[in-house]
Amino acid sequence: MRHYFLYFLSFYLFGITSCISYVSANLDLPISNEELNRCQPAGSLLELLSLLDVEHENTMPSIIQATQDKWLRKKGTERWEIASLYEDKRNEITPLLMRMNLVQEINPHDKHYAYAIILGATLSSVRERIEFMLRQWEQGIRFEQIVFLGGARLLYEKTEPQNLIIYPSATLPRLKKSWQFQGELPKTETDMMKIIFSQVELPVGMEKLKVIFVDASAKKAAAGKLVRPNTGDTVLAWLQLKPISGSVLAISSQPFVAYQDAVLKALLPATFSIDTVGKEAPENLAVGVHLDNLSRLLYQKCSRYHD
Repeated sequence: MRHYFLYFLSFYLFGITSCISYVSANLDLPISNEELNRCQPAGSLLELLSLLDVEHENTMPSIIQATQDKWLRKKGTERWEIASLYEDKRNEITPLLMRMNLVQEINPHDKHYAYAIILGATLSSVRERIEFMLRQWEQGIRFEQIVFLGGARLLYEKTEPQNLIIYPSATLPRLKKSWQFQGELPKTETDMMKIIFSQVELPVGMEKLKVIFVDASAKKAAAGKLVRPNTGDTVLAWLQLKPISGSVLAISSQPFVAYQDAVLKALLPATFSIDTVGKEAPENLAVGVHLDNLSRLLYQKCSRYHD
């Protein structure tokens, strides 16, 4: 984290300005002039495109097409399957991503929300997102209900083996001393989220909150193949439960905060207010994952919903 801090400090001292309000410092978004619905590329994005020799016509449609062609992972592959990309330029890419607010931790703006939403993820990220939520509660942030947005995604054997779920390490923070596995073995993301949350020693007061687990169904693709539900599918599944409009604290993790925020704002009615937050990105996260996410963010913000 030291080099992240030095990057951030240098940008702040030299007065780089832009239009984002997630954190106290003035940072760029990948796009600008959203309030005028023109969706123009910001300076940090143009610098990144130049650094990586991505050809475009200086318009968002051409940039979206170019980044989809060069950075978007192939359909049917997962993030950890992305081939190594631009790792030799990591030290030049990271500060640009930071200016776009895609690396550093994002914290809540308000003190009270109607909902705290944990967005679905793999095992390790779900644990991190729950821990982030508990930390916010301990810092005085309050919410009235907890919603887990999960789905019928089958667990990944390599990164989510059942033994890591049902036999958690005793060194895990906040693990209930008396917790023991009972019931059926977990098979899906939703199953995993339920078990992980049941293992956690909750801070005082949180144990009284209503907790909802949303389980979005898998989708049928070509030739009848089942495809895992994505972020948007889980949001739509929650809306089918007819939640009362209110303020939402959506808990993601970097570098996906801005993208998932965009999905939520595209799909939830305007009667919901949305504040999406999350832990900083891992220092060793593959550059290809950052770029894949950025290509999706640009598409989501300036084209239509895509996951």
